[in-house]
Amino acid sequence: MFVDANGDEANYSSFWKRERSVVESASQTKKSDEKRAEVSVQATEAVNVEVQTSDLLAVDLKLPETVPASLEKFLSYAEPLVSKELQNNVNSHAFDGYDVSWVDELRSVTCLHTLQNTALDEQLQCTGLAWNCVGSVIAIVYGRYDHQDWCTHQGALCTWNVDRQKLDHNKPDFTLETPMCVTSVAFHPTEPNIVAGGYFNGEVVVWNLGADNSEYLVSTSEENSHREPVTQVQWIKDPKSRIIAKYELVSVSGDGKILRWHVAHNRQTLKLLNGYVLLGKNAPAALKLKETENDREVGVSAVSFSLFEPSVFCLGSENGGIFSCSLDRTGLPLADFNLSCELLRLVTSSVEPHQGTVSSVKICPLSGKLLLSCSFDGTARIYSINQGMVTC
Repeated sequence: MFVDANGDEANYSSFWKRERSVVESASQTKKSDEKRAEVSVQATEAVNVEVQTSDLLAVDLKLPETVPASLEKFLSYAEPLVSKELQNNVNSHAFDGYDVSWVDELRSVTCLHTLQNTALDEQLQCTGLAWNCVGSVIAIVYGRYDHQDWCTHQGALCTWNVDRQKLDHNKPDFTLETPMCVTSVAFHPTEPNIVAGGYFNGEVVVWNLGADNSEYLVSTSEENSHREPVTQVQWIKDPKSRIIAKYELVSVSGDGKILRWHVAHNRQTLKLLNGYVLLGKNAPAALKLKETENDREVGVSAVSFSLFEPSVFCLGSENGGIFSCSLDRTGLPLADFNLSCELLRLVTSSVEPHQGTVSSVKICPLSGKLLLSCSFDGTARIYSINQGMVTC
């Protein structure tokens, strides 16, 4: 039988837990040997000092009692030369009429010269002008456009050298009277004395202004010439020339023909190389020409050649058309034009026309990709030329 009983306490020690002991200790850094000291700083004192040049009036200038022989020799040699040049300056007229402007011009364009030939008939008009390749001589041709019948006027070719000291604004340096009105003019690209022109009767002429009076006229023959007034003449580079550039002459006219000429200075006539014709069938549909006008010539009023592709050029016509053309275009020749050569078709494309006669066309000389045209309709247009095709 179980009975309650009180026994003694029993303790059992842990086998893994041990009693911890605590030890107190102190640590300290090593004492530094650094020394400190206080130093006062004060700003420096400024001192003003004045500097002045010496008084020239107080300097006593004296000439040497004896003149060196070298100085006398130099003066005897230099004095006549200096005196001569001073006298030349006094007598010179190089700067006569020159007025120094100490104020900048506010206008970007100013009129330097107004040129006219007062000895000519007042009824004559300036029909064309051109600079020579040097840029010093201006050629102006005179004539009239408002003829009702055959031309009975005498025209003129006048030149002024704007670099001359004594420029006479009312009298040209050179005047050549022509048998009829001159309608166009163009200087040679490299020869400053050679100038080409076109007459009202369709004749093309070339003058050598540096030759004697009996030798400066070269003209087309009677059979090889235009039948209407020459509207423009232009020099183009001969595509066959390689090392030395040679040039040919191109003329356009109201008869619709574009003629290429070889200029031989030792002959009295121009040699017709080949020609082209602009027909009504080449005109854009927007002009609405009649079928009976398809085989009729369309008057050419302006021409411009590309500097980058010598065979590419553009035409402007009297009916407002703008045409892209090529000298390399081939095809069946056209006959019955009473010339010594057969005429070819030359139009590659046409664009939206003007509403009036095209007065001028110009291919951009910097890129050859842009064409500028202006017309009697009062508008100017810029076209894009891409691979010979023209778009507005």
